Amino acid sequence: MNNLEIHEEITGSVCAVVVTHNRLEILKQCVAAILNQTRKPDRIWVINNSSSDGTETWLQSREDMDFITQENLGGAGGFSTGFKIANEADYDWVWAMDDDVIPEKDSLEKLLEAAEIDSHARYYSSRVIDLAGRESNVPVIFPQGSSTQYPQWGKYLGLGLVRVKYATFVSLLVNKSVIRAHGYPHAFFFIWGDDYEYTARLAGDVGGCYVGNSVVKHLRANPNRPELDSETNPLRIRLFSYMFRNDLLLKRLEGKSFFRVFASFSKSLILSLRFLYQKQGLLKFRTTLKGLYQGISFPLDEDYFHKS
Repeated sequence: MNNLEIHEEITGSVCAVVVTHNRLEILKQCVAAILNQTRKPDRIWVINNSSSDGTETWLQSREDMDFITQENLGGAGGFSTGFKIANEADYDWVWAMDDDVIPEKDSLEKLLEAAEIDSHARYYSSRVIDLAGRESNVPVIFPQGSSTQYPQWGKYLGLGLVRVKYATFVSLLVNKSVIRAHGYPHAFFFIWGDDYEYTARLAGDVGGCYVGNSVVKHLRANPNRPELDSETNPLRIRLFSYMFRNDLLLKRLEGKSFFRVFASFSKSLILSLRFLYQKQGLLKFRTTLKGLYQGISFPLDEDYFHKS
């Protein structure tokens, strides 16, 4: 392992990074829960994606946190900014979450305890439940094995810790050494796929750590996975172009062959024909076409990566 990727300090300063856009009342709940932690973060940074609901005025009235207001760059752009700010300020840990995440009182404490136990994991993610207490945002188990070729994800299972490959930005703790070795989230994703790409990039051939006793509640209005078929809000429908685009971008970033990418493109294109027989079907079909076109035409050259 690269020396930069070894956590020199398990304890240390923690910067909580919260990304928000037009959800002031929920943001207040999130911040209150962060401030009520048994192990309080040393600072809170709120990344305000150009909210128009009074968020900035409320943030200006608070002396117990910092904030920055930027153009709406989506969750991806918000976390990219937040990780950069925390890293340049030299905090030992970044604790990232969306504004609709409500951590339990000891969520951060349990993440840091997990880092003491499994100190070589590349990140630590909380167990996420929805409003009804059901599992949500469940990460993907880390598949790689040791020299015996058996997967090692269950090494700390008795302690409630599981090695994972992918996680989300719904309560994610990352050490500064790992951030400096692997960079920031890519802002160009805007929404959907950015957390999976980033956590997989961090995980590498080591994996992250899913912490079963660090629990957060995700206040999503719809706890189910986003599906264009069932979406009725025209504004939300248009956002799905990012889902189709980013699915292809992820395959390209993973080095999938042209034929694998084209096969995925073709399958999505064919399946999108069903939208023409649904309510708001033309909008859904056009949204799909836009995302697929952008997915194969989007530049992934080195110059673009340095911008994001």
